[in-house]
Amino acid sequence: MPYVESSAVNHLHYDEVTAELHIEFAGDRAYVYYDVPRRVYDDMRTASSVGAYFNQHIRDRYRFRQTMSPAAKRVPSWRRAG
Repeated sequence: MPYVESSAVNHLHYDEVTAELHIEFAGDRAYVYYDVPRRVYDDMRTASSVGAYFNQHIRDRYRFRQTMSPAAKRVPSWRRAG
């Protein structure tokens, strides 16, 4: 996943085949957004504020689900809260 300069977003990944946008937010929250056009991903990567772009163009506009962040996957299951 490409690193982005943002205090809100750690990593972005776009899957061309499925049109899924994978976002890992600061604080290890991760989501996948469905049916996102490639241009939205490209624009987000080059936005002056990635967090503001997300709020204006992605949040509440695409179906999504929360996923496990890569950082959380590295923690042994017996060490995870819950």
